[in-house]
Amino acid sequence: MHVMRYQIEGPGMTGLNLGGPLEELRALTANATTAGDAVGQGIRLDELTSDQLENEEALSQAQILLAASYVVQDGQLRPPYFDLI
Repeated sequence: MHVMRYQIEGPGMTGLNLGGPLEELRALTANATTAGDAVGQGIRLDELTSDQLENEEALSQAQILLAASYVVQDGQLRPPYFDLI
C-alpha cells in the first residue's frame, strides 16, 4: 500500500505530516476546544473576518480548530467550516 504524504505550509502547521499517525494530529490539537453548529451536512465552527485571515495567530488557531474538528468526529463525516464575513 502506498501512503501519500503531504506537508502543510502555514502558521502553526509547518511540518505536519498527514501520512503520519493519527496520534500526531491528536497531539497537535489536544488543547483545541471544538464546538460548532450542525448546518446541513457540515459543522459551522465560527466566523472569520478578512482581518483575521491576515492575522497569523488567528489563522493558526483556525487551522488547529479545523484539524481538531476532524479528529473528534466518529461515524459519518461532517466537514467543518468557517463563514467568511
